[in-house]
Amino acid sequence: MPLLPLCLSFYLLAVSLSRIFLVLLVLQKVQERWYEKLHEWEKALSAYERQQEKSPDDTNFLYGRMRCLEALGEWYVVSKLFMPS
Repeated sequence: MPLLPLCLSFYLLAVSLSRIFLVLLVLQKVQERWYEKLHEWEKALSAYERQQEKSPDDTNFLYGRMRCLEALGEWYVVSKLFMPS
Protein backbone atom coordinates (compact mmCIF):
# COMPACT_ATOMS: atom_id res chain seq x y z
CA MET A 1 0.00 0.00 0.00
CA PRO A 2 1.43 3.41 -0.93
CA LEU A 3 2.50 5.58 1.97
CA LEU A 4 0.71 8.79 0.93
CA PRO A 5 -2.87 7.41 1.04
CA LEU A 6 -2.09 5.77 4.39
CA CYS A 7 -0.80 9.05 5.86
CA LEU A 8 -3.79 10.90 4.45
CA SER A 9 -6.13 8.35 6.02
CA PHE A 10 -4.50 8.80 9.43
CA TYR A 11 -4.66 12.57 9.08
CA LEU A 12 -8.37 12.50 8.20
CA LEU A 13 -9.04 10.18 11.12
CA ALA A 14 -7.20 12.52 13.51
CA VAL A 15 -9.11 15.54 12.21
CA SER A 16 -12.41 13.70 12.56
CA LEU A 17 -11.63 12.62 16.12
CA SER A 18 -10.63 16.14 17.14
CA ARG A 19 -13.89 17.51 15.74
CA ILE A 20 -15.90 14.87 17.58
CA PHE A 21 -14.08 15.73 20.80
CA LEU A 22 -14.82 19.43 20.31
CA VAL A 23 -18.52 18.74 19.71
CA LEU A 24 -18.67 16.63 22.87
CA LEU A 25 -17.08 19.42 24.89
CA VAL A 26 -19.57 21.96 23.56
CA LEU A 27 -22.51 19.65 24.24
CA GLN A 28 -21.29 19.06 27.77
CA LYS A 29 -21.24 22.80 28.50
CA VAL A 30 -24.66 23.29 26.91
CA GLN A 31 -26.14 20.47 28.97
CA GLU A 32 -26.04 22.37 32.26
CA ARG A 33 -27.70 25.45 30.77
CA TRP A 34 -30.43 23.37 29.12
CA TYR A 35 -31.26 21.73 32.42
CA GLU A 36 -31.67 25.21 33.84
CA LYS A 37 -33.85 26.37 30.97
CA LEU A 38 -36.06 23.30 31.47
CA HIS A 39 -36.21 24.03 35.22
CA GLU A 40 -34.55 20.72 35.98
CA TRP A 41 -32.71 22.31 38.88
CA GLU A 42 -31.45 19.13 40.56
CA LYS A 43 -30.01 17.79 37.30
CA ALA A 44 -28.43 21.14 36.49
CA LEU A 45 -26.95 21.39 39.98
CA SER A 46 -25.51 17.90 39.73
CA ALA A 47 -24.02 18.67 36.30
CA TYR A 48 -22.46 21.91 37.56
CA GLU A 49 -21.01 20.15 40.59
CA ARG A 50 -19.42 17.47 38.40
CA GLN A 51 -17.93 20.12 36.13
CA GLN A 52 -16.66 22.18 39.04
CA GLU A 53 -14.85 19.13 40.43
CA LYS A 54 -13.01 18.87 37.11
CA SER A 55 -12.31 22.63 36.86
CA PRO A 56 -12.40 24.16 40.35
CA ASP A 57 -11.10 27.55 39.15
CA ASP A 58 -13.86 28.06 36.57
CA THR A 59 -16.30 30.52 38.15
CA ASN A 60 -19.00 29.79 35.54
CA PHE A 61 -19.70 26.49 37.28
CA LEU A 62 -19.88 28.23 40.66
CA TYR A 63 -22.38 30.77 39.32
CA GLY A 64 -24.40 27.97 37.74
CA ARG A 65 -24.54 26.14 41.07
CA MET A 66 -25.66 29.34 42.77
CA ARG A 67 -28.48 29.88 40.26
CA CYS A 68 -29.70 26.32 40.80
CA LEU A 69 -29.50 26.56 44.57
CA GLU A 70 -31.37 29.87 44.46
CA ALA A 71 -34.15 28.28 42.39
CA LEU A 72 -34.31 25.39 44.84
CA GLY A 73 -34.54 27.80 47.78
CA GLU A 74 -31.28 26.57 49.29
CA TRP A 75 -30.22 29.98 50.61
CA TYR A 76 -28.09 28.56 53.40
CA VAL A 77 -26.01 26.56 50.92
CA VAL A 78 -25.65 29.64 48.69
CA SER A 79 -24.37 31.65 51.63
CA LYS A 80 -21.85 28.89 52.40
CA LEU A 81 -20.45 29.18 48.88
CA PHE A 82 -19.62 32.82 49.60
CA MET A 83 -18.35 32.27 53.13
CA PRO A 84 -16.26 29.11 53.23
CA SER A 85 -15.37 27.92 56.71
